[in-house]
Amino acid sequence: MVELKFAWKKETPLQHPSKTDAQPIHSKAERKARHYKFLQKLDHIIKAEKQSGSLVNMSINNEALKEIQYENNPFNEEKERVQRVDPVKTKMILDLITQGYSMTETQRLARASATTIKHVMSDSAVKLRPIFKYQLKGTKENKLDFYTKNLRQIVNYTGIDFKKLKNENFLAERGYRLLHIHKRWNQLPNGSIYSATDADNIYLKKGINSFENKELIVQKEVR
Repeated sequence: MVELKFAWKKETPLQHPSKTDAQPIHSKAERKARHYKFLQKLDHIIKAEKQSGSLVNMSINNEALKEIQYENNPFNEEKERVQRVDPVKTKMILDLITQGYSMTETQRLARASATTIKHVMSDSAVKLRPIFKYQLKGTKENKLDFYTKNLRQIVNYTGIDFKKLKNENFLAERGYRLLHIHKRWNQLPNGSIYSATDADNIYLKKGINSFENKELIVQKEVR
């Protein structure tokens, strides 16, 4: 008896902030094409069953059965769909990721699945940028603004322990002021320094495409 390898994936539309801005995930033409493809799959199954009585009676090496199993596997369908991503959508995805938008935000704005986005990122060697939550603002001329996603990165950079980071007077003497922020990569000014996914190094921002550029690693503050 042949073990049938079918999988059915229920699709759920992306959620949008407001009903007034919501638009159909698929155009009318796309929906018609999807329906036609479904009818083709169904026709292949019906023809195979007419010839063999039932799919379970077919040999595992039967080419018609292999084709039916392949075209009804949603993961293969997703893979094929990803490979057909149009250049305009690819550029939009890369622009959003490069600016520092999250995976969820990129899915919503580019109207693309997480699988598609990851595929585009992998092909382009682009990675997600974190949200920067802290700014160690330089208040003296020789102090650069330092952005991080957590306090530990500030400790690693300055050598100031967690307790002293809460002491405003101590920080002021060192030429700093600690701010709690919420900024994307594109909101960090050029000329600032930061620590992001590569926690071992401090980088200088020099343009939107300079994220974690190994040529822009800077030295940690002298302690």
